[in-house]
Amino acid sequence: VLNVLKQMAADQVVAEADGYQFMLRAADLPPGGVSMGLVAGRQAFERQRSPLPIMTAFTSAPATSTLRTWIRTSRTGVIVGCQSEAHAGLPSRRWLPMIYVGSTGRLYGQHWTADLRVQSTEKPVNDGAWHHVVLIRDQNDQRLFVDGALVGATTAPIESDGLSSCQAGTGATSLWPDGPDGSMPFNGEIDGLDVSLRAWSASEVAEDFGRTRPLK
Repeated sequence: VLNVLKQMAADQVVAEADGYQFMLRAADLPPGGVSMGLVAGRQAFERQRSPLPIMTAFTSAPATSTLRTWIRTSRTGVIVGCQSEAHAGLPSRRWLPMIYVGSTGRLYGQHWTADLRVQSTEKPVNDGAWHHVVLIRDQNDQRLFVDGALVGATTAPIESDGLSSCQAGTGATSLWPDGPDGSMPFNGEIDGLDVSLRAWSASEVAEDFGRTRPLK
């Protein structure tokens, strides 16, 4: 009986409906925990393609989250963008290019802070190779990992109010570093855009980097 109780405590509820709970055994959980797919599979974006709306749960509650994707591009653009209303030009209140490849090819990733702090790679990532990108929010801390390595960390109050609409494939970059005024559509590919509503450890990021590399 004791072993059964321990197993039940380790299992994780992944969905509820009509009074029923659907659970995964702890042994079947991926190392990063249960993740929600924001965009399924591999998607190719061109500048003329319409962006893909995605859920915004990871921008507000809970206060911890891990956003993970693989990207491949030889150009630039916003991979995940959020704003105060549905994307249609420059929003009237607030906009956040959450993950984007800037005009110099460097990758940027950040949640909103009052002084618009950014985290970025030192080297360009628009080399036509696959790159693993993880943006972690942990209360008022945030960390950006690229290809399993930490490239930036910030400690500052994270504000999520006013970011009610998000999409993959474009976003506004006005006033943000290394981006044009107006929108910056992404030109490239993403493979698996997922969110886990808890903060991954550095070892979990490294494990995911080694385990989930896309096939060419």
